[in-house]
Amino acid sequence: NLYNVLTHNFIRHYEQNRAPMGMFLHAAWLKKQPEMLDALLFWLDEVLSTYDDVYLVTMSQVLAWMQSPVDSSGAVKFPAWKQKCTALDTESTCVSSQNCQLSSPQLGGIKQRLQTCNTCPSFYPWVGDVAGQGVQV
Repeated sequence: NLYNVLTHNFIRHYEQNRAPMGMFLHAAWLKKQPEMLDALLFWLDEVLSTYDDVYLVTMSQVLAWMQSPVDSSGAVKFPAWKQKCTALDTESTCVSSQNCQLSSPQLGGIKQRLQTCNTCPSFYPWVGDVAGQGVQV
């Protein structure tokens, strides 16, 4: 069930590589199967009450942390994590979406697609080069 899958993945991330654990659940799936929403909410309550160094953040907030990482004692005051989500019915702030086809030195010339509201970076963003400047680590 969902609770077991989330717990297994969380423990793997938390006790091994400490990488951010992505949670990609569609709202329609949770609405159609209320028991899954119950399992998710129960799991969230359990994790957040058990661990004081676990945060639920958006992908944009993860990227902000990757660009300016702080240790766990500074995470509580990390500016990007203090921002609140906006309502879903607000207008999109992305005036023009760019569909970039990019490579990076780390990918050996293989091209990847990146959609962004900003101008396309020179290279596909990668570990150690989150701005896509082609920096080799």
